[in-house]
Amino acid sequence: MWFDEFEAKLAEYDIDPRLLFNLDETMLDERAAKEKVATDSKEGATSGDTPSDAREHVTLLLNCNAHGDSFKSTVIFPLVNLPPLVDDIKREFYITGSSSGWITSEILKTTIEGTFLKDLNEYKQKNNLLDKWTMLVLDNHSSREVLEDEEFKETILRPNKIVIHYLVPHSSHLLQPLDLSPNLRFKGELGKLKKRQRAKLNKMPLQEFRNAELLLSLRALSIGLSRASILDGWERTGLWIGDKTGGAFKERVTKNSLIIPKAPELEEIPVGKKRRKNTNIKINNGNVYNDGVIIGENQSKQQSHKKQKIQH
Repeated sequence: MWFDEFEAKLAEYDIDPRLLFNLDETMLDERAAKEKVATDSKEGATSGDTPSDAREHVTLLLNCNAHGDSFKSTVIFPLVNLPPLVDDIKREFYITGSSSGWITSEILKTTIEGTFLKDLNEYKQKNNLLDKWTMLVLDNHSSREVLEDEEFKETILRPNKIVIHYLVPHSSHLLQPLDLSPNLRFKGELGKLKKRQRAKLNKMPLQEFRNAELLLSLRALSIGLSRASILDGWERTGLWIGDKTGGAFKERVTKNSLIIPKAPELEEIPVGKKRRKNTNIKINNGNVYNDGVIIGENQSKQQSHKKQKIQH
């Protein structure tokens, strides 16, 4: 069971809550609000107040630990060259880029071996934790596969006493601390700030908009990455509560299967009976199937009659 493995690894490496980290991305996929306009098909679409400059997909890579602390966040632009940014942004964020603005394996690799490791070593020295192991709790995004490279493990992870523990696939909504509070509060606060300045933001050229959006993001992160918000995220997952691991969702995660490889085998149908057609339902955002309940002839006719009445 995942929680048992998690707690066993915490004990094996004697993980201090100050060195139990979660890393994850949140997106700034900001485009000017588009108006819905009904027009004659011959006339084509109208742009309304939407500015000609298209907005862009920007990613923030955030981190936090089970003690309520966080390091500087990283901005990932959909650019190769660094755009002109105001000093506050260059001071408060690490800046990088990819062709799409999404995180890549290479960005994650260079972030961990570069800025994260630098901040981690300073933090460990400040808190008398130099001989302690660090655990990174990560989801299963495709960029994480680079961390399983043996050379990376041998040259970066093991020498710096870093161990990684991956979440159950499709369980971020239950088990990712950043998703359970910091990201939600950050997005909520950022939305409020943008709403107040929407008209002004929509008229800005792209570069001016970049600076304005990130300055607003800094204000929103002061809420999202506050100690109260971070600790709330860890407690909601049950991964760390107060001064110890909680495992509060053990039963919930165990009972609700998150990955169903195939529909279960169905029992034989007795003579004179039919099976109600299988329907897909959702549990924890994953597909599972009903058990194809067997029904009698009379029940089948009743259901058919009800269906006809509804259609008419």
